[in-house]
Amino acid sequence: MTKRIVSLLIAALILLSLTALADPTMEDLTRKWYFSAVRVENTEYSCSVAGLNGYIELVEGGVVNYSMTDGPDAVDTQTGSWTVDGSVVTVTDDAGAQITLTYMTADGDVRLEGDIGGYVTILRTDPPEEIVLPEPDPNAELAAYEGSWELSHVAAGGVTVKASEFGLSGTLYVQLTGEAEASIRLEAGSDTSNEIATVFRDGALWHDMDEKSDKYQLCDDGSIALSQIVDGDESDLVLFFTKRN
Repeated sequence: MTKRIVSLLIAALILLSLTALADPTMEDLTRKWYFSAVRVENTEYSCSVAGLNGYIELVEGGVVNYSMTDGPDAVDTQTGSWTVDGSVVTVTDDAGAQITLTYMTADGDVRLEGDIGGYVTILRTDPPEEIVLPEPDPNAELAAYEGSWELSHVAAGGVTVKASEFGLSGTLYVQLTGEAEASIRLEAGSDTSNEIATVFRDGALWHDMDEKSDKYQLCDDGSIALSQIVDGDESDLVLFFTKRN
C-alpha cells in the first residue's frame, strides 16, 4: 500500500511540474516534433526501446506530415491535418485516425505529449541521438582485447538502446593467457561468472561449446561486441562493451 501511495505522489509531482500552456503560438507549434521518449510507471525510456522512431511535422495552415517507424522495417509516411484548441493539438491522418497531444513545458523542456500506440509518448523538437552500430574489425590483434570493458549498448530485433535505459550494467574482464588464448570474466551486479577460456582466431575471441559458441569481436570503434553463434547462425541479441579509461 505504501509503495502505491508513493507512486501516486511521484506521478502527481510530475504532473505539477509540467505546465500545459494555454495559448501556444503558431511559431511554437509549426515545426518537426521528434519521437523522444515513452513513459512507463513514471520513468522515461527512449522511443527506440519501443521500436518507435520518426517525427510529426506541423505545418502552418493545418497540414501535417509524419513519418513513423514501428520496428526495424515498418515505415509509415503519411499526411493529414491538425487543429489546436488551447494547448491541445489534434492530429488526423488521411484515413481519419486521430491522436491528441498536449503542448507542455517545464524548466525549458518543451514537449508534445499523448497516447500513441498504447504508450504515453513524448515528442520534442530536438532529434534523438542516433546510435550507429560499429562494424567488426577482422584485423584486430589479440593484445587489443586485454583490459576491462563496461556494458554500454544492447541491440536486438533491429533496435539498439543504451544499457542504462534498462537498468543493465556489467563489466567484462579480459586477460591474455597465451599466444592465442585469453580468459574472460563477466561481472553483472553481485553476479560474477567463472573464468571462461577463449581462443583467438579470425580477429575474435571464441568460447566454443558443444552446439554453440560465444564470440567476442573487437569493432572499428574500439568496442567489443558479444554475440552467440548457434549452428552457424549469429544471434539477434548483441551486447556492446566499451573499454575503461
